[in-house]
Amino acid sequence: MPQPLIVFIGVVELLGGIGLILPAMIGVRPRLTPLAAAGLALTMLLATGFHLVRGEYELIPANLLLGGVSAFLAVGRWNLRPTEASALTTPRFLMARGVLVLTALLVFAPTWYTMTHTRF
Repeated sequence: MPQPLIVFIGVVELLGGIGLILPAMIGVRPRLTPLAAAGLALTMLLATGFHLVRGEYELIPANLLLGGVSAFLAVGRWNLRPTEASALTTPRFLMARGVLVLTALLVFAPTWYTMTHTRF
């Protein structure tokens, strides 16, 4: 697979994960949460097909599980228990900023270290 495609998929999945958390947590545009979940469910469905074509059958259960959870969240947040919009307060803003910093530390820092200190 081309490296830019791998990076693109990783960025899309990371942004989808952030889209699951932040809009509902801070109350700004919470209708983005089910859209992010639907996008992740579609990504996992396409990943399942990709792994089927390549014969990587051991990876398919993880894709189906993550896609099922994402679809469940999409339906639940869209129809069953939608999150209402609310004003952005300082504590919510700080919590959102903390989530973004934690994401950067847990995702980008190890990836950067691996990419800069490992010979491929």
